Parts: sequence; C-alpha cells; structure tokens
Amino acid sequence: MLLVVFTANLIGLQQSYNADFQSFLNSNLAGAAGILFALVWTLTTRPFGAELTLRRLIRSNWRDLAHNAAGRHCGDYARLTALMLDRLSLLAPRLAADGADPSAGFRELRVGFSALDLQRDEHRLAGAAHQAVDTALQGVSEHFRACADADRGLDAPDALLGRLDAAIALTLADPAPAAREARHALVEMRVALFPDAEGCQPASTAPGAQP
Repeated sequence: MLLVVFTANLIGLQQSYNADFQSFLNSNLAGAAGILFALVWTLTTRPFGAELTLRRLIRSNWRDLAHNAAGRHCGDYARLTALMLDRLSLLAPRLAADGADPSAGFRELRVGFSALDLQRDEHRLAGAAHQAVDTALQGVSEHFRACADADRGLDAPDALLGRLDAAIALTLADPAPAAREARHALVEMRVALFPDAEGCQPASTAPGAQP
C-alpha cells in the first residue's frame, strides 16, 4: 500500500491531467526532504534511545536482585527464574553492542539464582547458620540497591565478603543436606561478586562436614 501511494504521488497521477510543473516539483522535493530528515533524525536519536534502554534494563535488574535477596518476591521461583533469563537475553546483546563486558550480566544472573536457592534453603538451617545466611542476603540486597540508587555498577564492599565467608564457615560445620546446598549457593555467589578475591579459608571444619 505504501509503495502504491508513493508511486502514484511521484508520477503525479490525478483525476484530470494538470501540467503544473511547480506543484509536481514541490511535492517531490518535499517527499525527498522528508525521507532525508527521517534518516538524519533516526541516526541522531537512535544511539541515545539504545543507551537509555540499556540503562533502564540494568537498573531494573539491580532492583530485582535487591528484592530477591531481601526475600520480598521469593514465593514464585519459576516466575522469577523466567524473568531473570528474559532480562539476560535482553541485556547480553545490548551490552556487547555497547562495548561493555557482557559477562557482568551472567554474574548477576548467578547471584540471582543463588539468592533464590538460599531463600529456599535457609529456613532448614540451624539457628546460627540461618542467621548468617540471612545477614549475607541482606548485604547482597543492600549492595544492589546501592547500585540502583547510584545508577552505576559499584564494587561489592569488603563487609559483604566477610558476611559470605562467615556464612560459608557456619554451613561447613553442619553436615545436613540443606547446609550443603546452601554452601554451594554461597560459594557461587561469592565467586560471582568477588571473582578476584582469595579463596575462603574457614577457621575450622566440623567432623563429617563436606566441602
């Protein structure tokens, strides 16, 4: 339809022939100028639109991670998992196109999955381990909330590393299956948030505990 309309306009089809060259020239110059303006406008505004979309997705991801770690939306694991995977599929190509490191999106996805696993397992832990895991999750929530408030990625604080190490040490002292699963999630979260940190060295390991 668009091709038919433009073709009819460009060749000057009318109900009755009118040899008005000025009108013909004016309409065609206007069409060419409109196409050129649309091209220039698109090239000018599109990068800003892509950048704003990327920043909005990253902020939304940080807010979701903060809420998940705080336990505010831990009831529907399937929906939250699908949401994080969908967000990653949107973020990864945009980060690559922007020249940023797309691995950051995968690290945050690992943190999100680990937070969901810990929310599921922490209620089956003993008192001290339960409290340590909850403290670590609150630290993760505070970190991503700070990133969202600052509108930029921030390095995870050393205090959070200490909370994760303390929680790992307490789960090592518990041979229960829930503690082992929670320990795996804590280690994965530690590696994702602190990839350059030295390995965790708990002070002691209870007999029967599995690393």
